[in-house]
Amino acid sequence: MGALPKEFSAVNDLLDNMTWFQPDGSETGLLAKNEFRKAVDQNLPQLIDQVKKTDPNDGRLNAALFRDFGYLSAAYLLEPCHLAWRKTGNYGEGMSYLPETIAVPFKEVADRLKYNPLLFEYSYCYALGNWRIINDPEPDNLNYSNDQFLVPPDKSVLDVIKPIRSFVGCQDEHGFMAVHLAIVALSHT
Repeated sequence: MGALPKEFSAVNDLLDNMTWFQPDGSETGLLAKNEFRKAVDQNLPQLIDQVKKTDPNDGRLNAALFRDFGYLSAAYLLEPCHLAWRKTGNYGEGMSYLPETIAVPFKEVADRLKYNPLLFEYSYCYALGNWRIINDPEPDNLNYSNDQFLVPPDKSVLDVIKPIRSFVGCQDEHGFMAVHLAIVALSHT
């Protein structure tokens, strides 16, 4: 699942505007301007009631919610680290707390998925649940072979799949994500 349903438009908006490089190539995303935490604090409502209204057995939606709340949490906690590293070469310290508007719905979704500990991690957030097929001829068909997309015979994997969410939004990050996607998908772990 790509973007979340309209009930979660605040999450979609924050994550779309978060990426360092925006789709036009400009470095104007919230992370680039050190404004992500401020935007979350001002614009993210408490969405626990909307989460509780969703079907707890809808695996695709729960995976997308987990991915997106994972992205929100990682960006919120680590925004100061990335900015410090760019200025000084030292990561410094991340935030010591998450706002309830991220933590409470994230915990609810993690409990649904029986996923602990509550954190952003590569296989669930960054890789397996975070890509879409470019120019998918059958977007509603979920029956496909990973080999079609992860190891395409005549193209680069980056020509076939695209991440749904990213932090930086550059080709290097997309390649890094594709490598993790292939490792997790092809290692059967």
